[in-house]
Amino acid sequence: MKKIFFAVLLGISATAVLSTSCVKDDFAEPAPYSDTTSIEKNTTISQLKGMWGNGVLAVPDSVIIEGVVISDDKAGNFYKSIYIQDATGGIEIKLSKTTLYNDYKRGQRLIVVCKGLFIGDYGGMRQLGSTYSPDGIVQIGGLETDYIIGQHIIKKGKKPNPVDILEITTPSVLNAGKLVKIKDAEFLKTVSDFDGSRLTYAISTGSLVRSRILKLKSGVPVELRTSDFSAFAGDVLPTGSGSIVGILSVYNGAFQLVIRDTKDVVMDDPRF
Repeated sequence: MKKIFFAVLLGISATAVLSTSCVKDDFAEPAPYSDTTSIEKNTTISQLKGMWGNGVLAVPDSVIIEGVVISDDKAGNFYKSIYIQDATGGIEIKLSKTTLYNDYKRGQRLIVVCKGLFIGDYGGMRQLGSTYSPDGIVQIGGLETDYIIGQHIIKKGKKPNPVDILEITTPSVLNAGKLVKIKDAEFLKTVSDFDGSRLTYAISTGSLVRSRILKLKSGVPVELRTSDFSAFAGDVLPTGSGSIVGILSVYNGAFQLVIRDTKDVVMDDPRF
């Protein structure tokens, strides 16, 4: 499965008004045994993302970042990648593996040794990984084999760390790649225009990534992106309003959100 994004032509200001409060992510399962390391970071995620200029670039050998895992592929809505964040930003790390939640639980702190890694951009989102060249065009690809992954991604600590979830009312490109909680949101449509049936997050018999538009009180639309392969693809959308947690992304100026599972969606209030 590959990410397929549909751009929405929006005129969105990057100087959005944000709420500065944070909440903590809960952990339903204990973290697995994890190694400790004395390696220390020397670069923030924001600084790493700022090194990208154009195309695919080799990260300087000396760069080491640290972050907490905020994604989870257990429900099948993330594929061959993990997202980590620190206080300055978040970034996607591409790995050629599935069931990554077995190795990298939510809240697991990681050291990422960037020597030999590359950074690129996909529609406005920075990606970290190796390279491959389909049709002669160099792109960011997933790290291959457990050995190679282990040379770059090192677990730090034996307990999960609380994950800060940034509460916002309006998305901003400054928070792309981070775990956010969008308040005062509802789905623009919950019923099909064709037959009046309830809309679902995706199509459980399909093989694509679907978009469902979130309407925010702030007026900025956000696309919820859900894989047809996710465990909740066939679940109906909630009809009320409330909050939604997910990893914020942007594609050619359009804001998008990816949830980990339906526990990230709480919309029990009346529609606005």
